[in-house]
Amino acid sequence: MIPKNIEREDVIQAIEEIARSGVPYHRASVRYNVIYDDKPYPPKYVISLANRYANGSELEPSEFNGGVETNDFLRALGFTIAERSGENNYWLDIFTAATWKEFKEAGAHTSGFPEGRQNTVDKVQPGDIFLCYVTGLSRWVGALEVVGPSDDDSPIWGSGAYPVRLEVKPLILRDPEEGVPLAALEGRVSFFQGPSDRPAYKFFLRSSPKHFKRREDGETILELLENGFKRLKLYWIEKTLVKGRADRINGDYALGKALWSPQTGKTGQTFVTPAYRKGEF
Repeated sequence: MIPKNIEREDVIQAIEEIARSGVPYHRASVRYNVIYDDKPYPPKYVISLANRYANGSELEPSEFNGGVETNDFLRALGFTIAERSGENNYWLDIFTAATWKEFKEAGAHTSGFPEGRQNTVDKVQPGDIFLCYVTGLSRWVGALEVVGPSDDDSPIWGSGAYPVRLEVKPLILRDPEEGVPLAALEGRVSFFQGPSDRPAYKFFLRSSPKHFKRREDGETILELLENGFKRLKLYWIEKTLVKGRADRINGDYALGKALWSPQTGKTGQTFVTPAYRKGEF
């Protein structure tokens, strides 16, 4: 929720800061602009910065909603909200956890596809939006604006991999654990109306690029990405043998007081120690 004590002067200071420093790629706006001195600015990022002038800290995207909430708040302060011109098409862009990491490490400016997808890629136009999905983890993690064909032939994903490439401008990039869970779309998009659509999701999430024939599906995913999801807490199952082990029944290392994560087994095999983080269960 947007704090009610943010005033018009706070918003103006935020806009002036953006005019000086620019907009981070992950805070750009796709659908709306707030207009000030005849120039466009991303409404949600403006509110985030305005909160720093009003309350001392930048407001996280997950703490309030874009769209109606942000636009109505700014209008009430006397600002003009304009919808960005153009009817951008939405396209599915599928990654694995590994290829998403490699894409970001390479600068997040080139999206690639198999050679067999050339005819479909040719239909993608500058200004269209790729919505990025990480298969295996079932997370929506980004939005990319298409710039046009790319001559980048660097081995982003290995030599010769994904040779059909487009130059893109990152609008939203998230780590998978902070992405939008596929489960959050149930009942809100045409390819996932309910449990009966699992696991095929009407075969929509099988390959990319794939056009979102229902524009509202793309807008729903984009809105969720823009508003942000807080990092999900993980829940771990602790399985520990206690029979004949008094130290695991009583004392400082008893079950429930400590986690037992063996690094090697009886036959010498190596176990990966879980990367527990504070606040997880």
